[in-house]
Amino acid sequence: IPLFEALMNKHTTIPQFAYRLGDCCLKAGEFDQAIACFEKMVQSNRSDQIALFQLGLAYAKKGENDRALEVFRQLLELNPGHVAAHYRGGTLLSSKGKHDDAVRQFQKAVELNPNVPAIHQALATCLENKGDYRESLQSIRRALLLIKQGHQTENRLEQEMFPN
Repeated sequence: IPLFEALMNKHTTIPQFAYRLGDCCLKAGEFDQAIACFEKMVQSNRSDQIALFQLGLAYAKKGENDRALEVFRQLLELNPGHVAAHYRGGTLLSSKGKHDDAVRQFQKAVELNPNVPAIHQALATCLENKGDYRESLQSIRRALLLIKQGHQTENRLEQEMFPN
């Protein structure tokens, strides 16, 4: 990691080093270093959506959920269609008990990409926590249908690739 830091300090125009350093720190559980790395990337390019998303993840993994939410909000101002930022924001809001706000985030993520079972599952859980059982049931059914369709697609591809 010191080698990556030295390269970043000398060659601030080489973003792949910064991404690698940040990712390595994040995976190693060195959240402060990951945050410093991604903050440096964002300072050099405020519209770097990858760095913003990774910065939000690093704050969330460190347990700084309010800061993570703020970063995800910044990212969504740049790109309102960033599905993963809506999903992660919803997850953080739900963990804070802000279920109405979380539902809005999950619903937006579903609107943008309706084919991700995990988003429907998260929405269902959040709706259940709010007491909206009928809507929760609809979301969990959609998640299960998507999972079933995914398995069918996987099985069909496997049969095509490896016929008996």
